[in-house]
Amino acid sequence: LQDKREVSKEMGSNLATKNGFIFMETSCEDNYNVSDAFETIIEMTNTDMLKRGKINKKQSNLQNVKKLREEGKL
Repeated sequence: LQDKREVSKEMGSNLATKNGFIFMETSCEDNYNVSDAFETIIEMTNTDMLKRGKINKKQSNLQNVKKLREEGKL
């Protein structure tokens, strides 16, 4: 996939850092880091919502997502 890359890993990482984002390299073609990226988004969203009091622990879906992934359902 290196020959198909349009943005270097360094460029993506630098852009993310500059704008206060996280950077995760993914590939749908190789199924590389795709589930991890979605789990990270869910985890960060849940953490933020818990901190702001928008949801409680019972409403957090992170544990459910991790369980489904461990069971091979995601």
